[in-house]
Amino acid sequence: MEEWKPSPEGWICLNFDGSSMGNPGQAGIGGTFRDHTGNTLLAYSGPIGQSTSNMAEARALLAGIKIYSTNFSGPLRIEGDSALVIGWSTKGSPPWKLRNIFYEITELTAGWQIQWSRIPRSANSLADKLAKEGVTRAALVMGTLIPII
Repeated sequence: MEEWKPSPEGWICLNFDGSSMGNPGQAGIGGTFRDHTGNTLLAYSGPIGQSTSNMAEARALLAGIKIYSTNFSGPLRIEGDSALVIGWSTKGSPPWKLRNIFYEITELTAGWQIQWSRIPRSANSLADKLAKEGVTRAALVMGTLIPII
């Protein structure tokens, strides 16, 4: 079982995840921003209503990028456990239902220094917990200390 590994010094790491209770079903998103020492700088968790798992993953990534753009700057390492979402982000060709999301991701990140990485689910456990908790939250919450039930 792999654990989360910190990013290089000077980089911020975004770990994101989406969760769908059924496919489609009630869904949530979650993610964390950590520095090179592993300190959580900010986390987010919230509901997105009915969604497929791929849509939830994509929306979790988009939310993380939007949060990053208003709270941080500098090089960004993006890690997720969805090979499909990481692939669509780096190589393009997402399904038509997700094209607008990936278009927005591309527009927001133009000119950014980004390192993309698909990681095992076991190394993405905090984002996974936040996404699962997001399913039952009333709204998106952000902070450094988000309770995980």
